[in-house]
Amino acid sequence: MNATLERSTLGRLLDPIRDCLTPEVAARTAALRADAATQAKLDDFAEKNGEGTLTPDEQDEYGALVSALNLIAILQAHARSVLAADKPFVVEMSGTEPVASPRRGVRE
Repeated sequence: MNATLERSTLGRLLDPIRDCLTPEVAARTAALRADAATQAKLDDFAEKNGEGTLTPDEQDEYGALVSALNLIAILQAHARSVLAADKPFVVEMSGTEPVASPRRGVRE
C-alpha cells in the first residue's frame, strides 16, 4: 500500500478523535516535537537508510518510528483543524507550553 493511501485511510480512521480534542489538548498535540535524543536517532537512521547501511534490526526500528511519526502527523493535522475551527481561542506560548486562551474582544 502506498504511503498516501495509507495516510488517508489512517486519517479517516482517526477523524473521530478530532471531536474529542479541547483547544488546550489540541494546542499541546500540535506542538509535539521529538526530544533531542530521539531526533538524533532518527537523523542517524535516515542517513544510514540513504546509504543503504541499516542493519535488519535498525530497519525494523526505523520503520516503526516512521509509522509512529505518520500517526503523530495525522493527529497534529486534526489538532490544527480544531484550533482553526475554534476561532474564539488563540494559542500562545506560556514558557515552553502552548496554551489556548480566549481571544480578546470575543464574547463568551
